[in-house]
Order: sequence, then structure tokens, then C-alpha cells
Amino acid sequence: MNIMVKPFDDLKVRQAIAYGRRSTAAHRPGDARVCLAVVLAGAGGVCRRDDRRTHIEHDLSKAKQLLSDAGYPNGLDVTMNVYDTQKLRSDVVAEQLKQAGIRVMKRC
Repeated sequence: MNIMVKPFDDLKVRQAIAYGRRSTAAHRPGDARVCLAVVLAGAGGVCRRDDRRTHIEHDLSKAKQLLSDAGYPNGLDVTMNVYDTQKLRSDVVAEQLKQAGIRVMKRC
């Protein structure tokens, strides 16, 4: 997520994404780690535990309200770049965000 470009330059949009996804979704057997970032572990970056971060609980109504406050009362369309190894995880995240009004188009 490039926070220098719209719509991700808006803190409320980033917060809506955080509230719109579940941080403890099991993607495969034995893989039910809590991820405190929008970027999934193994997505090409470094994922390390930082206990100073606040855990954001899944809250669809709060995500929708934040989107509305950010100027997207009818939801938001975003594009997610997906590699073959991330297909299952990206499907899970896209479905979670869809429930919050964030429609994800995946680009492979």
C-alpha cells in the first residue's frame, strides 16, 4: 500500500482497511498467526512482531463509517497486486474487505 497516493494517503482509508480485515484468519492448516499489518507475512517484505502496535479488532460498521468519513460513502475500489503464492491469502483478505465496502480487483 503506497501511502503517498490516493486513496491510501488518507489515514481514515487505511484505518478502514485495518478494521475491515480479520487479523486471525487461518489460510492453511496450522497458519493462524495474528498479523498486525495489512501486508501479509511472506508478501515480499519483512514481518516482525512489534508489541507496541495496537491490535485492531474486526469491526465492519467502524470500517464503513471511516470510509464514509473519508468521502467514500458507497465503498471504495482498489487494486491488489497478487503473486501465485499469495492467491489463497489474497482471496481471504479480498472477501473480508468486500464486506466492509472495499472492492478489491486483483492483478496477477
